[in-house]
Amino acid sequence: MQLVLDSLGLVLKKRNDCFQVIHKEESRLISPKRVSSIAITQACLVSSEAIKLAITHEVPLFIMDKFGQVLGQFWSAGYKKIRRIRRRQLALCHNTRGTEIILRLLRLKTDHQISNLKYLKNRKVRCADAIDDCMTKMQTHLKKADTCAGKEPDECRGTLLGLEGAIARNYWSIVSEAMPSKYHFTKRTYRPAEDEFNAALNYLYGMLYAVVESAVISAGFDNQCGLMHCDSYNKPTFVYDLIEPFRPWMDRILMDLCLQKKLTDRHFQHHEKEGWWLHHEGKKIVIPSTNQFFAKRKVFQGLRLSAKHHIYHFIGQLAKEIKA
Repeated sequence: MQLVLDSLGLVLKKRNDCFQVIHKEESRLISPKRVSSIAITQACLVSSEAIKLAITHEVPLFIMDKFGQVLGQFWSAGYKKIRRIRRRQLALCHNTRGTEIILRLLRLKTDHQISNLKYLKNRKVRCADAIDDCMTKMQTHLKKADTCAGKEPDECRGTLLGLEGAIARNYWSIVSEAMPSKYHFTKRTYRPAEDEFNAALNYLYGMLYAVVESAVISAGFDNQCGLMHCDSYNKPTFVYDLIEPFRPWMDRILMDLCLQKKLTDRHFQHHEKEGWWLHHEGKKIVIPSTNQFFAKRKVFQGLRLSAKHHIYHFIGQLAKEIKA
C-alpha cells in the first residue's frame, strides 16, 4: 500500500523496526514490508530513523504538493547500481526500437480507455448510444499511428503526440457526458484544474505517478531518460511514458466515485488563482479507494496479480527485454 501522510502536524517515527504514525493522541505501527511508498502532502515531522528504515527496505518517500504533484523524493542508493540497462535505455531514443515501445504503450493505453467506455456502456449511461461511434474514431486514430513504425522517436514524436491527443479528446468527451451533471467538464485541465472532476483526477494521477516512478527506479531505469513525453520544462521523463497505459485505471476509480455520488461539494476547494483541488475530506474518500484498487487482484496480460504488482511486473519485463 501507499502510506499517505496528509494530516497537518502528523509525526512519522521508527519503533520496533516499524513505521510509527502519530497524530494527536492516536498512534499505529505499520510494517515496512506492507508499504510500497510513502507520500507526504502536508507539513509533518519525519524522523531520520524513519527515513533510514524506508531506505533500508527500498521504500521511496515522496514529497507532494496539495494537488498530488511529486516535488521530490528520497531513494535508496541501491537503485542507482544498474548501468547496463540505462545505456540500453539511452540508445532507444535514437533507434526504431524506441518507437516500437512507444506504439506498444499507446495501444495499451487506448485499449484500457476503450475498456472504460465499454464499462460505461454496460452501465447504460445517458450517452451510451454515442460510445460505439467514439470507440471507432479512437481506433481509427490508433491505426494511423502504425505509419510511424520503422521510424526513430525524433522523427514521429509530434505525429504520435497529436494522435494520442485526438484519441484523448474523443475519450474525454464521452466520459464527461456520462458523468452526473455536477461532474461534466469541457476538457482535461491540469494545474490549475478548472473543475472538480479534473481536480480529483489530477490527485489520482499523482498517486499513480508515485507507484510508477518507484517501479521505474526499482527496475534500474533512468527516470529522466524518456522517449515520448516531456514535462513542463521540456525535459524527457520516462515515468511519463510508462504511466500512460495505467492512467485509465485511475479514470475508472473516479468514474465509479462520481457515478455512485460518493464525492460532494464539501470534498473540494476552489481558489481564484489555483483553481480546484481535492480537500482533505475528499482525500479520505479517494486515497482508500485507490489503495484498495492497487491491492485488489485483477487479470492483466494473462496474469492475476494485484494492480500494483502488475505495474511492477510490466515495467520489470520491459527492463528484461531492453537488457536482452
